Amino acid sequence: MQAAYEEGADYFLWLNDDVIPAAGAIATLVNYCEHHPRCLASAQCYASTDFNQPTYGGQMRYRFSTRLIAAGDGEVLACDCLSGNLVCLPRSVVDDLGFPPADILPHCSADIVYTWEAKKAGYDVKVVGDAKAVCELNPLLEGWSSSAIPMLDWWRSMGSYRSSLHVPTNWRFCLRFYGWQGIYPFCRSYIMLTGFTLLRAILPISIVKQLKRVKDRISEKF
Repeated sequence: MQAAYEEGADYFLWLNDDVIPAAGAIATLVNYCEHHPRCLASAQCYASTDFNQPTYGGQMRYRFSTRLIAAGDGEVLACDCLSGNLVCLPRSVVDDLGFPPADILPHCSADIVYTWEAKKAGYDVKVVGDAKAVCELNPLLEGWSSSAIPMLDWWRSMGSYRSSLHVPTNWRFCLRFYGWQGIYPFCRSYIMLTGFTLLRAILPISIVKQLKRVKDRISEKF
């Protein structure tokens, strides 16, 4: 981004190396931003080329978490923040905010924080349904109750910048995204990790999945 900025680029494009844009996706995003000043626009990513299972794109803040919203054909949905898989950003966002906070968030969650802070600075944050891409869901984001990844590997991931469990990164993200209330989601992450480790040690994963579904239904009611 710094090199593009110095060369006078009008727009930046975030494109992860595991993302395959559909035909016209990049042009659609740039065109949308050209016609909507002060807007950050994301493609809608899917698990495969059948474009049925959304994986990345726009997210909404919900209590102490974020939830994916999926934009279908012809839809443009407003959101609170964006996964950085395939995103078009205007040059002005750097003029107003500087570059993403790589010093404190070198990998995981930097995209969420940066696009959230852009929204707070007055930018529109949108996911454009006609801009499609394929990007399989990272197994580390599938959840402890549904993933086949051994729990020991989840604990080991705490040492990786790519993991949301990386302690220094998670701490900085929670405080920057939630303010002082971020202490709660930070502590909750490791309490839940411990709880799921114990559950999966004594129960079959099929039972753990059922308990997770019950918990989710209760959460939706409250």
